[in-house]
Amino acid sequence: SLFVTADPDGLRLGPLCVPGVSPCFGCAQLAALGGLGLSPRDTLTAAGAFHSAALEASAAARALEVLTSEIRAFLDPHGTPDLLFQILQILPSGAIRRLPVERRPDCPLCGGA
Repeated sequence: SLFVTADPDGLRLGPLCVPGVSPCFGCAQLAALGGLGLSPRDTLTAAGAFHSAALEASAAARALEVLTSEIRAFLDPHGTPDLLFQILQILPSGAIRRLPVERRPDCPLCGGA
């Protein structure tokens, strides 16, 4: 799975989730929302109530470029996907941030497996 989320603080691409290899979307949410001080299960419940915004055409085009490149790297036996252990965040200003994500043993979805 490769996740795309649009919200007020930008567009987030990733992580690329390969079961048993990389963090899942739940691990990414726990990393992003860890400051709430909730249990992992309560954190994911709170995240489930969030709503994603609509993408503008320019943001959608940029996301498509990144996603295409990431999928090609994943399918290429010699490729190395960039988003296995990170999220690419495109800020409203157009600036890019890379946010590391690790598998979480306390993740209710994958158990860090």
